[in-house]
Amino acid sequence: KGYPFFWLKKAFVSSTGNSNSYSGQISGTLSDLSTSPSIINKPFRLALSGDFPKEEISGLELKVSSDYTKKKSQHHVLLEVASFPTSKKVIAHSSDLDFSLDKAFASTQIKGFFQEQNMDFSWSSILNQPQFTISSPSQELKSLLTEVTKTITQISIQGRARGTLSNFKMNLSSNLADDLKDGIEMMVQKKINETNKEIKR
Repeated sequence: KGYPFFWLKKAFVSSTGNSNSYSGQISGTLSDLSTSPSIINKPFRLALSGDFPKEEISGLELKVSSDYTKKKSQHHVLLEVASFPTSKKVIAHSSDLDFSLDKAFASTQIKGFFQEQNMDFSWSSILNQPQFTISSPSQELKSLLTEVTKTITQISIQGRARGTLSNFKMNLSSNLADDLKDGIEMMVQKKINETNKEIKR
């Protein structure tokens, strides 16, 4: 078969940022980058890991593989982050209620598969110790949601997108709505029980 015009069998990647920069500590490998993948019969692979202390991002792992040895090229992506801070997310905004997720530390895993125009993309995230801000002219509503959100210590989010790049279906799910519903029902039932006890006295 011979050899390709260019073949990078393996290279090591390393980068260290300073305390005043937004860069982090990154290391990894790049292997089998070639002008003729069919000759070497190996997929191109990239693997990186790192941390970005200034951004409070830790445990980043990225793995990419591109296989051009097959009739239809295949590409795989895996991204994992052990911990990173989330930004503010508005859950509800009206004259009756302002309800937002202010801060949490999340972990995530994202998987992707691509072949020509087809893709299968999934992700899973967990938000730990979420902090909420609640504002309402109704003190009862504010008090109720404040108590309910104290019981929510973790939020999970799952998603998947499948189809072609121009026509795909996406599904998203989270435990937040169910946990809020269950928490509200529990608190309302608690109030009812307390009222019944007062009536019986």
